[in-house]
Amino acid sequence: VPAAAPLIAPLLIARVLIEEFSNGQADTVLGLLLVAALYGHALGRTWWAATALALAVSLKLPVGLLWVYFALRKEWPLVWRTGICLLSINLLGAVALYPSHPLGLFQAWLDVLRSSGMERAFEIGSQSFLALLSRFLTDDGYRLNLLRLSRSTVIGLAVILQSAAVLALASRPHPTWGRRRTLLDGALVATMAAVFSPTCWLATYTLLAFPALVALSLAAHAPRAVLRDKPSLLLAIAVAALSWFLQRKAWRLIGI
Repeated sequence: VPAAAPLIAPLLIARVLIEEFSNGQADTVLGLLLVAALYGHALGRTWWAATALALAVSLKLPVGLLWVYFALRKEWPLVWRTGICLLSINLLGAVALYPSHPLGLFQAWLDVLRSSGMERAFEIGSQSFLALLSRFLTDDGYRLNLLRLSRSTVIGLAVILQSAAVLALASRPHPTWGRRRTLLDGALVATMAAVFSPTCWLATYTLLAFPALVALSLAAHAPRAVLRDKPSLLLAIAVAALSWFLQRKAWRLIGI
């Protein structure tokens, strides 16, 4: 892998990193914890991986997709140890913060999700897969919609498509796990954890630092194989082209 790859990857998401640090977000820590979990798994250090994954899920729930992925791959030692770490971390934290009624913190968290989750997921600043579907399939006032479906219908559709993507990734047959499989699947799950989160903002895409590094490394290590992989190549070109619409000028040109 070229030494420049770790320097180029952050440059690809420079705008995202500016948003991350200027708003005091924790997605950088989240990404490091995901990498630590994958690294621990690759080395066979299950408790290490479980602790890192439990900390990540405690920080932001959508990265629990990696836990689900390991369960679908029947990595049971890692799955149940992550569960033990997750319960321990959160119960100890709740007792330390609110010793008189620790379970009240979890109830308050659920109340916040119920009261504001729906509106936050459909705000114009949201850049999740769900928000993308809502732009085209609900009448949100921005004149991009092809259909006028209800929000609940769009949520159901998003859940179905996202579940299918995770299942397709986890169900691929492979004779051995191997570090390369852990690396590639981990990068894909990290991407899913970002875009499948119902409340996904620009800073959330900090999680793409690791997938970007993996993509650069693959392109440098086996450029001919990458060029022959037509679906991946077309997706990369589409991402580069559609990224233009992250700029306000693009929307102003079409009258929005």
